[in-house]
Amino acid sequence: MATPPFAAALAALASPHSTPETRADAERVVTAATEDPGVVLALAAALAAAEASPAERHLAAVLLSTAAGKHWRALDEDARSRVRRGVLAALASTESPAELRALAHAADVVAQASAGGWTELLPALADASSSAVDAHREATIVLLGNLVESMGAHLHEHHAALASRFARAASGDPCRRVRDAAVAACAQLATALTERGDFPLLASIAPSIVACLIDAARNQVAAKDDDALAAALNALASVTSSCSVDAIFGDDAALATPAAEIALAVAADATRRDGAARGPAFEVLSALAMKHGELIDRTDGAGAGAGSIAARILAFLVADAGSADARATLRQFALHLPPATVLPVVVAPLLAASDSGAVPTPGQLAALAAAAEGCACDVAEDDVMPRALDALSAGMTSGDARTMTAAAEAFAEMAEHAGHAMTSLHETRVGALFVDAIRRAVAAESASASEGGGGGGGGETEAEAFARAAHDAAASLCDNYSNEELAPFLEPLVSALVTGATNVGACAMARARCLASLACVARAAAFDFEPFAPGTLRALASLAGAEASGGAPVDSLKRLAVVEGAAAVRARALAAMATIVAAVGEDAAPAGAVDALLDAATKGVSDQGGDDASSTMRECSLRCFGRLAVVLEGRLSPWLPGATRAAANALVAARANASVGGGRHGRAAVTTGGVTEAQAAAETLGAFVNSCGASVVPLMPSILSALASAVEPTNAAALRTAAARAFEFSLHPFDAEDPEAGPTRETVAAAMPFARDALALLSRVVTEEEEPEVALAAATSLETVIERVKRLAAVSPEAAAAATDAATGARAAAQAVLDGATACQAELEEGGGGGHEGGDGEDTGTVFMDLEDEARRIVKLCEK
Repeated sequence: MATPPFAAALAALASPHSTPETRADAERVVTAATEDPGVVLALAAALAAAEASPAERHLAAVLLSTAAGKHWRALDEDARSRVRRGVLAALASTESPAELRALAHAADVVAQASAGGWTELLPALADASSSAVDAHREATIVLLGNLVESMGAHLHEHHAALASRFARAASGDPCRRVRDAAVAACAQLATALTERGDFPLLASIAPSIVACLIDAARNQVAAKDDDALAAALNALASVTSSCSVDAIFGDDAALATPAAEIALAVAADATRRDGAARGPAFEVLSALAMKHGELIDRTDGAGAGAGSIAARILAFLVADAGSADARATLRQFALHLPPATVLPVVVAPLLAASDSGAVPTPGQLAALAAAAEGCACDVAEDDVMPRALDALSAGMTSGDARTMTAAAEAFAEMAEHAGHAMTSLHETRVGALFVDAIRRAVAAESASASEGGGGGGGGETEAEAFARAAHDAAASLCDNYSNEELAPFLEPLVSALVTGATNVGACAMARARCLASLACVARAAAFDFEPFAPGTLRALASLAGAEASGGAPVDSLKRLAVVEGAAAVRARALAAMATIVAAVGEDAAPAGAVDALLDAATKGVSDQGGDDASSTMRECSLRCFGRLAVVLEGRLSPWLPGATRAAANALVAARANASVGGGRHGRAAVTTGGVTEAQAAAETLGAFVNSCGASVVPLMPSILSALASAVEPTNAAALRTAAARAFEFSLHPFDAEDPEAGPTRETVAAAMPFARDALALLSRVVTEEEEPEVALAAATSLETVIERVKRLAAVSPEAAAAATDAATGARAAAQAVLDGATACQAELEEGGGGGHEGGDGEDTGTVFMDLEDEARRIVKLCEK
């Protein structure tokens, strides 16, 4: 290729004086050149061109990173050597920090492509690290830090020396930029060794890195350089979280206390509340809890009688629980340290307030909320629970908006994570608090609406925040209450929720929340809801025509999916009514109400709008079909084709989504459309195949195909879980009408193709799925399908052969889970990252244990 036009194009692009036309022409030349492997040599030449400006060399270095990665295999060894020499020469000759950083990145790309064959690189960097030019030393450290991440085992013999070099630069280099680069390189080295699983080497060199970072942080505290302090603490957090080997803190873990002390001092410094270093300080504390919780729990703090460093940190976190950083860190302590360490510190202020008749502060209540995920069951099962409930009640009745909201949020967290213990051990006290929370939520949002607040776009009001938490608690409690336990509280709950739902003066979201909670209550109450069903159904049916007087409920219901008004209210009313009918039976509904519900749901799933309101309407309409399937069974057949088509369309549309709203578990008291429509679709298809019998058989190809698309890894985890659960029922439509007669050969022949597909898909998900909740759902469904296939296999030899083949694949998938668990345990014993943790530190050990148990059952079942 001709160099002069290319060099001229580079110059035009780098010049701030080029005209738009000149720049456009230059871009075309450079773009075309980058498709030719020769561009790599041209860019290397541009780095050394005496006539090139600094801006041109900088641009050439930037482009070289991409070009070398793209075309390296097409270059012969002589060309590669020329490029490597050109990069080293450019690194040694320039003093521009920007150009050096670009060259460092290009050198990293070339080094990776050379796969350890660039023997001149490290000696050249050793020379550059002692350069008198600050920018050279900085670029050297940046490049070495990148290389320890990208080159892996190729640099194994140099890691100890590199650790020493980084530590010396971090503590002793006169240039601030070099020190910052060295601090970051320390963290890169520790992370790289962890990812490679080289824990013995990490344990041998990490203490010097940790000591260096602690010293760097202390020095920056003294220098009052908040940005440099933040960099040092970020690196310390990265090293601390890199692995759970306590040896990274040196002999007898002597560095653990200094690491915790410096982080605690910065986090607790009120003068740094808005500074850059406070967040990284909390990250260090969180990393200590997540990876070294046992160590800090038994390690004394500095000074006589200081107690464990964990106790000191916890005391600070509880006192500072009004801040989001403190709450997030407290959550990690509750998840990873023993409840015996965490609970006394968290509940002490609440108990003191309860004993004195005082109202707990919002911060004290927030601390309980933050610790609930790790300790809620221990609180609920402890003698302190009645006094804790007193504190929650005092907070909710305080009249102070912040305190009321904090109390409701703590109640919601406790309900989510210890709902069963709360409802079984303290059902009366918890039920009374449940009723009070809902009544106050309805009253607060009603008062807010009358004062002109709520429902706008200016953010969540205090009344809305309280109501949201109260309804979240309702959803969790209803998941755990038995119908007998809930029965004494039904009348006040139903009364309050119906009042809130039908309050036309309240905002749409307030009414939708009441409707969603009403559905939860009806589902939990089951047949005990029957006395309230007729009146509730009439009240909800009238929502569609609330502004008009008179009119039959069924006539109003027919307009539910089309009348103008708040879409969320109309949608939630539809779903709530279907839930009530499913709970108490068709006979409890007003005459014609079920047909009207089905007609309204048919119109709802036909809403083709692209906004959240339309998605919510489709979601609730699908849920209506799914819930009515439970009571109507085969009588739903006239509506099945249209509803199935709508559900399949929702699953196809959801494939581009990658996240789910609704908190850590993809769930909230009220959803707002989006991928939750797809979750409703998956659950509805599962209800169809579970409940509708032979009438769904003609639709099975489209149903299973849609569910198969929903378990693809590009979809959100909550959607994949819902779809995997739905496969559990994939053979139910082939059940014999007379269970004692058993399946016929014709039924078996029709069922086996679906059985083979379901088993193959579920086996693949169990083997490949990275989210434990999804894998567990797939394994549970796999066990059920295997059991049914074995029953079918008794009917015909062909089915028996197919069952044997399927069992082989299922057994291999289950064994892969068990082998993975064994390897994970071995890694954990070596000090690696084999622990069961989610992305935010959430302990998923229980899910993994359930998955292992399910895998053992599958192996045993397949061996029979």
